[in-house]
Amino acid sequence: MINSQEIRCAKVGPILIGMIFLLFSVYACKRFDPESIFVITTDTAELLSVGDYKLTGTIVNTGEEEITQHGFCWSVGGNPTLNGPVTQLGNRDSKGSYSSVITILAASTKYYIKAYAVTSAGTEYGKVVTFTSGTAFLKLLFDDIHLNNIISVPLSSNQIIGSANTNNQIPAGTIVLFRTNEGRYGKLLIQEIDYNLTLDWVTYNIDGTVHSSGENLIIHGTWSAELDEGIETSWTDSNDFWWEMVTSEERYLTPHNGAAFYVYY
Repeated sequence: MINSQEIRCAKVGPILIGMIFLLFSVYACKRFDPESIFVITTDTAELLSVGDYKLTGTIVNTGEEEITQHGFCWSVGGNPTLNGPVTQLGNRDSKGSYSSVITILAASTKYYIKAYAVTSAGTEYGKVVTFTSGTAFLKLLFDDIHLNNIISVPLSSNQIIGSANTNNQIPAGTIVLFRTNEGRYGKLLIQEIDYNLTLDWVTYNIDGTVHSSGENLIIHGTWSAELDEGIETSWTDSNDFWWEMVTSEERYLTPHNGAAFYVYY
């Protein structure tokens, strides 16, 4: 004898199986279009001349989103992002290769580059490609050095020797690149070095505009410098370096508060 519950189960079973089969058939028959997926690659870094490199990337598929910006980003730290130095080639509506030429100031330094594209869905990156700059040293004039050049060098918080002997790293005429404790970047030119340090400086905002600049800023021995505004300071949490006097002959540019420097030439 078959009860009513067994009859209901017998009817529901085939219906449920049929619905599952129908759903599976619909999704299985939906065509996957690979062109709808955005794909970008980082290709090569080619040396053109001392310090100049041509970066090449490819937009393989444009996907379904509008490309509002594209180019390359690079760093010396291993993970380049749009917060560091970048090239900006503008919007784009087609796939294909593209390139940018960048100027690298540091010799024998490993660089990490990535192609990128900004769309309404977010930022897409190609894989990281690395290259090591050559031993030949590029020498840009002080006025020709800009924000992207400064961000591209391996800044350090190590002391810089300014002593009155052959070990002096910053004789008059030396260009030093820097990052301040507030995160701005800049350049300084040593005009005179003795018990007092005299320098010209330019400090940039992160968008490349000039935040402050000036000439013949004097930092007296044992005093400090605040390079965001370009002023001499006493011992404060805002200074970027201390013009440290060990003796009248032994002296150092000593970074403070997370500021970092690079002796260019």
